[in-house]
Amino acid sequence: MANNGEAQRWPLLDSFITYYDFGPAWEPGQPSVYFQSQLHGNEAAGTAVLRELVNALRTLPAESICGAIRIVPRANPFAWQSYVQTRQGTYDLTTGENWNRIYDWSALREEAETQWKGMSEDDAWKLMRRLVAQRREASYDLLDQLRYSLFELASGYAYIIDVHTPDNGIEHLYCSRYSETVPHFGVPNVLEFGDPQGNTFDEGYLRLIQQAEGHLGHSQAITLEIKNRLALHNDQVEDWVERILNELRHRRILQDVEDVEMPRPAYVGSYVSCIGRVTGIVVYHRRPGEFVKAGDVVGELIPFDMEDAPQQVTAPVSGILLNMRDQTIVPSGGWVVRMLHPHSTQASTSVAG
Repeated sequence: MANNGEAQRWPLLDSFITYYDFGPAWEPGQPSVYFQSQLHGNEAAGTAVLRELVNALRTLPAESICGAIRIVPRANPFAWQSYVQTRQGTYDLTTGENWNRIYDWSALREEAETQWKGMSEDDAWKLMRRLVAQRREASYDLLDQLRYSLFELASGYAYIIDVHTPDNGIEHLYCSRYSETVPHFGVPNVLEFGDPQGNTFDEGYLRLIQQAEGHLGHSQAITLEIKNRLALHNDQVEDWVERILNELRHRRILQDVEDVEMPRPAYVGSYVSCIGRVTGIVVYHRRPGEFVKAGDVVGELIPFDMEDAPQQVTAPVSGILLNMRDQTIVPSGGWVVRMLHPHSTQASTSVAG
């Protein structure tokens, strides 16, 4: 039976996660995509976009949705509550843990791999969900409840899209390695992190898939950074909804119109930070989105002693300025500017569905 986007609630301690399913029920090997946003409470632009995506999908004929789509506009109600009350939504205030650094599934994989032999992909995922549910039900820890719940909601989908919002900066995409199989939503700047090593939502999930060696099929897990945390306008929301719909059409998950041509990424490269050597007030000389050369001055730090000379902050490599601090005081050793250092352009790369 096809899903029609009815609001559903996943219980989470004294709160809940609202999610929406569209299209046919999930099946292994079939087209499917999972979206979530606002893992960090202070990054709400994605929530507005995914809410409108839900509304847009509800207007489409049911037969035009050919793949399973799950949308979680607000993945972390705890971070939302924290930000509303304290203006801090990136970390759990009790433990100091970043809400997006808790997704290490190595222990889960080690238990599951003793039972995978001879299982179909469908049965392997059922086993994973059962093991995760057992852990969730046995724990009253807030972080465990969140990460296990999100794993159960996302498990098995072919495309995992974790939507975030950068500091004062421009849109970009994180992926392991860019290829034509990676959804990019027309984003011009793509950052590659290589083999997944961290415990972010996308890297933790992708590392599990890779280490399962085919038992859990194949998935793409990426982070989509949409614009910045400044004022959000309706035309920006509408533009992002249309871009997401076009990517879904391109991937044959939607078939309400003819296939659309997706703009190619302009730059693919690695992540580089410009670091400050003193604590000071940052005054920027350049803006997000500008291309700078190695050695160019991108800003200066005014130290505590007003008689001391400001410290110039220079670009360590040539590249695109992705984002800058949304606070004016930078601690010594902290990043001042984050950059994309391109190792290739995609001008001649065809991005096929």
